[in-house]
Amino acid sequence: MFRIGEFSKLARVSIRTLRHYDEIGLLVPDQVGPENGYRYYSAQQLSQIARIQLLREMGIGLQTIGQMLQQLQNPHELERFLVLQQLQLKDQQQELQHRISLVQSAIDRLRKEQNMSLFHVEKKTFPAMQVAALRRVIPCYEQEGELWKEMRQALRQLGAEGQMSEKKGLMTVYYDEGFCEREVDVEIRSVISGSFSDCQNVQFKTIPSITAATAMLNGRHDQVGQVYAEIARWVEQNGCRIKGPMFNIYHVSPAMDPNPDHWVTEVCVPLAE
Repeated sequence: MFRIGEFSKLARVSIRTLRHYDEIGLLVPDQVGPENGYRYYSAQQLSQIARIQLLREMGIGLQTIGQMLQQLQNPHELERFLVLQQLQLKDQQQELQHRISLVQSAIDRLRKEQNMSLFHVEKKTFPAMQVAALRRVIPCYEQEGELWKEMRQALRQLGAEGQMSEKKGLMTVYYDEGFCEREVDVEIRSVISGSFSDCQNVQFKTIPSITAATAMLNGRHDQVGQVYAEIARWVEQNGCRIKGPMFNIYHVSPAMDPNPDHWVTEVCVPLAE
C-alpha cells in the first residue's frame, strides 16, 4: 500500500486532486487509517487513475467519468459515452473554426482600413426583369441554400432550369421589417428567359426597375455588416432615403464555387426616387 504522497508521485497526479476524487467518490483509497485518517492506495489503483486522467484529457466531466467507471464491463455503454463526447467535440471544433474565421476576417479588415475604404458604394438603377421567384419563411439565413435546391428541382421538372441566367446574378430579397435571428422571410429570384406558368411554390413574374445603393463584397459573408455600415454612411452623406426590402445579388454564389474566398456578392439597399 502507498500513502497519498507516494501514490501522487507514482500516478503523476497532485495530492489535492486525489483528495477531491476521494470526496466525490471517483477514486476512494483502498484503506484509511482508523487512528490517523491517512489515505492508502494500492498499485492496482494506478490503472484506475490513469483511466480517469485519460478521460479527463478527452474533455469528459468528472460526473460522466464516474458513470463510465461503473460500466467497465459493458463495452456498448462505454462506446455510447465516447460517441456522445466525440459529437460534442466536433460541434466545438466547428464553433472554434467559425471564431477563427471571424478573427482572421477582422485582421484582414484592419489591414485594409489602414490604406483605403473597404467597400466602394455606388448608385445603380436595375432594369425591370423577368424572374422565377420562391418566397418562404425559413428557420435562419443559413438555410437559404435549401430554397435554391427546391427552385432548381421545380424548374428542372418544367424543363426550365437551363433558362436560369446565373451570369445576370441570382438574387435574394429580405422582407422582414428588422433583422431576425430565426424565422426569416426571404425570396430568392433568378432572371429567366421564356414564358412559364407558376408551379409548386415557384412564381414567374416581372419585377419593376429599382434604384439602389450597392457595394461589392468579395469573399465570406461575415463581412456583410461592414458593407451595410459603408452603404449607410453613403446614404446619409448623399441625402438619400431607404425604401423597400434590401437584397443581395450573387455574382459568384456558394453553389457556383464552394470556396468562400471566391464568392462575389453585391449588397443592395433600395432607395426612394
